[in-house]
Amino acid sequence: TVLRDPIDRVVSHFFHTQTDPLDPDYSFMSTKTLYNILKDGDMLTFDNGMVRHAAGIDGFENPTPYGQCTRELLEQAKENLEKHYVLVGLQERFDESLILLKRRLGWKECYYARFNVSKTRKKLDEMPQETLDLIREYNQLDIELYEWAAKKFEQDIDAEPGFEEEVANFKLDNKNHDAWTF
Repeated sequence: TVLRDPIDRVVSHFFHTQTDPLDPDYSFMSTKTLYNILKDGDMLTFDNGMVRHAAGIDGFENPTPYGQCTRELLEQAKENLEKHYVLVGLQERFDESLILLKRRLGWKECYYARFNVSKTRKKLDEMPQETLDLIREYNQLDIELYEWAAKKFEQDIDAEPGFEEEVANFKLDNKNHDAWTF
């Protein structure tokens, strides 16, 4: 799995959903502000969504109520990521995550192109501070999970000989491959 900075994840998800008429939450999200959605507890995925998902025990039936995720869920998420995932990568370090995955799975090639990149979303420094504060409040466990994953990610990279050189070469190759393949 690939985790994303929790604050950025919530902002990105909100703006993507607001501009995608095919998204099931489009009608609802396009009429509200992110602040109000957070304050009203309308979207479980905006309340420690990565912990909920990685814990694997917080599905659609009887989910943990909004604002009530526990440290036990965080610990279950960490345990699941350790035991059941080949890799915990980071979206902000996607190329490195992909190379680690390539090495672990024995892939020969792994090129990609960027799709689904929002052109209308606000950057974090353009967001109201009160909204960012509320995202932090409702995603504290996600923030802890992300920090844990980032440390683990660094340890994984440190254990890989020749890793930086392979990533540098991959970035060049992927850029050239992207120009004519996708």
